[in-house]
Amino acid sequence: QPCQEEPTVVSASAKRQPGPITTTTPPSMAENQCVVPTSIRVRQDDNSVDSSSRKRPRNEEESKVKVESTPRKKNKCPEEQPDLEIKVPLWLQKDRETQRKLFHHLLGRSSGGRLGHNMKRISDESQCKIAVVWDEKPMIIKVFAKNKNNVASRTKLFPELKRARLMIQDLFLGFVGNDGSRGRLVYEISRCCAGPHRPNTNKSTSNAVRDINPLLTDRSASYISVVDIPNDFVKEGKHHQLHMSLVGSIRDIGCKMNIVADGFTHTTKLCAPYVLVYGVRLQDVDQAVKMVEDHIRQT
Repeated sequence: QPCQEEPTVVSASAKRQPGPITTTTPPSMAENQCVVPTSIRVRQDDNSVDSSSRKRPRNEEESKVKVESTPRKKNKCPEEQPDLEIKVPLWLQKDRETQRKLFHHLLGRSSGGRLGHNMKRISDESQCKIAVVWDEKPMIIKVFAKNKNNVASRTKLFPELKRARLMIQDLFLGFVGNDGSRGRLVYEISRCCAGPHRPNTNKSTSNAVRDINPLLTDRSASYISVVDIPNDFVKEGKHHQLHMSLVGSIRDIGCKMNIVADGFTHTTKLCAPYVLVYGVRLQDVDQAVKMVEDHIRQT
């Protein structure tokens, strides 16, 4: 018959007395069965030394065994506080694949195929160090002025930081192409960056910023602000009524507006529909934005 594996029972006398191993086979086993013990307890003599407690000889130098700690990963961005922090809009990185494509687009490749060409170009022209943190949502771009230790006031760094911000902004515009989300993209990037282009909230009720309107071919700066259009508002076609009711009134106060939604010149597949209001004077933009918000709320 085939051998069956049975545990070996160690007798009590074997546990107490030194010497050879004593095993007892369970009486239930037949004599013609082959028993393979699976565990054996061996009692060591009193003068034996446990291997775990045995001292290492002096000639064995413990320094020969080197325990190396796990190498720490190099941080991708400097530890100091950035002078600018651009939080990439979530609607521009809806999934991991889109985020990866955007990351590689921002870095850029040189003619030799090496990543980081765009970041080096921006660093050289703006005198700012750029760090792209892409392993988290939202993706964050950190900008560090190189000459901040040489100036007494931080305001003197604004020209360099502005140059870096506008160059990064152009990279984003190249990523979205001709999609109507260009206006919202510029507004949100400009809004999250500190600087003279962003008025104090005490001075503006519309959170307007001074930047270009990328929906126009003219790249002259003006005050711009964004008003969201509810999806139900668009489904019911009320955004057409919004345009007809307010386009003249907004023009009368010195502002203009672009509706980015289905049925208009500018449409978008990347973000929610919106109204881009822009004008020369900040107070006029505040007034125009209030008119748009009141119309949406009352309709």
